[in-house]
Amino acid sequence: MTVHIPVHMIEDGSFTTPEVGTVLSGPLDFDETPPTDPSAVTIRAHLTPSDGAPGWLSIPAGTPRRWVWSGFLRGDGWTAGWTGFTPRTAQVEITGHFRGGFDYATRGTVRGLVTGVQVVTERHRRNSDGLWLPTGGNRSVRDVSRTDQFIGRERMAEVGADHLDMDSTAIVDLDLDNTPPMPPRPSMVPGSVSAAAGTTWVVDTELPLVVAISGGDTVVEYLLPARTGVPRMIWAVPGGCWVAGEDGTFWVPTVGSPVLVDDRAIHAGAVNGNTLLGCTYDSTWRMYRPGQEPADIDVAPSAGYARSVIAHDGGFVAVVRQRGSGTRLVWVMLTGAAQIGPDLAPDPEPGQRRRWWQDLFLAGDPLRLVSHVDIGVIEPDLTVRDDGERLGRRQFRGGTVGPYGWGMGFLDPLATTPREWWPLPDQEVYDRATEMLRSPRKVFTLFDSRTLAPLTSVPLNSPEPSVTVDDTGTILVVDRGITTFPVDIPVMTWPEKLDVAAMLDKSRTTRPTKALPDCAADMLENDTRRSR
Repeated sequence: MTVHIPVHMIEDGSFTTPEVGTVLSGPLDFDETPPTDPSAVTIRAHLTPSDGAPGWLSIPAGTPRRWVWSGFLRGDGWTAGWTGFTPRTAQVEITGHFRGGFDYATRGTVRGLVTGVQVVTERHRRNSDGLWLPTGGNRSVRDVSRTDQFIGRERMAEVGADHLDMDSTAIVDLDLDNTPPMPPRPSMVPGSVSAAAGTTWVVDTELPLVVAISGGDTVVEYLLPARTGVPRMIWAVPGGCWVAGEDGTFWVPTVGSPVLVDDRAIHAGAVNGNTLLGCTYDSTWRMYRPGQEPADIDVAPSAGYARSVIAHDGGFVAVVRQRGSGTRLVWVMLTGAAQIGPDLAPDPEPGQRRRWWQDLFLAGDPLRLVSHVDIGVIEPDLTVRDDGERLGRRQFRGGTVGPYGWGMGFLDPLATTPREWWPLPDQEVYDRATEMLRSPRKVFTLFDSRTLAPLTSVPLNSPEPSVTVDDTGTILVVDRGITTFPVDIPVMTWPEKLDVAAMLDKSRTTRPTKALPDCAADMLENDTRRSR
């Protein structure tokens, strides 16, 4: 099998770095193309159409909109999400490309031994939204044993460049037959973490399983009345935690059983005290309090995707990317009243970069909006005042944790100046970082809330880390497990790992067996008799 993986999916950690002779796994899609495409492959598989209506989409970007159908393909040793311009079902023979998919958008997976890697370089031009799009022509392919360095992508932030020749895709050949067997899944794979009132709460990436850790090693597990296969977020409060995802919002009390309080899909949120603000995809958000009915919050005309949400003063502040290209700030008070700011991302002047629309997060005191490298102070009317502050380099994820800001970004591949070292303090630390990490080198940085100057940086891998701070001041980050470190950890020191699965396994083996309720015991006895 040959898989086309966009370079940014390798950079952000959606796929591990492809290397000949290693096993690669990740989310998989199949995109139909015309049979005349010389690089396309023809496959046979079983297609299950999706339940949703077709989308009126521009695929690929920059082409006229068309109706696009979707579904799920099952082949020999692989599964893949499917999109195409013709409705299909059952056994199919179709032509196209296998492509690396997004975890949140596809249920397809592939796992195979890497037998070959090529990297595609293409000419790109920036469109009016600031996106770099392939123009066709000026395309070259090179063979590599490992995708260590990508060409041209460090220049994407430049203003005024007419075009760039940069790496866009890794073409990876996989052997699906000669692949070592997959090890058993751990009892818990942390997906989100939050801490409050002396308890650290963790929810699994796919299982409806929540674990509470207190006193260092006391573990209590809770099962949500929910289906498997749904990623969820978690927010700790005194007395329990909130858990939410596409299948609704759950309240998990410290003492008692989890309950579903709302079945609306939530994609972002924050807590203030014991109150959760849940952001939906439409113009009606929800506010949740233990023991109370959810309250509707009208946030029209800011329907879209909340990129960052934080508790602030007597309520919450969110930054929302709207459908299209708009960006708005939303202020929601604990009373339920909401204030909507103006569009912060109007069309730029010719040759200028669109601002306040990508890599958005909220951090700092006074509260600032960060976008790409831009920093703006949030005004009472929810506009942004530009005082000339800038980050040293783009942070592709970020937010607020306790009294600090945080960000995830890449190190410059060839740094020789203080601007290029950033967020590291000097050349010596940068050189040590290049020895510690293989490209692309991702680092997690804590920022001072007043100045947004870097306080410390540590090596991490996750493209979308869940971050919290506990009562002792320890930072906890979901990063292929739980990574922990103190705020004053020396720059570029390996953090420690909290093995939640091992703690859970130990608690299960030492936990006393509970007596079955009478009704359950009767059912078990009846089942035993029937099986004899």
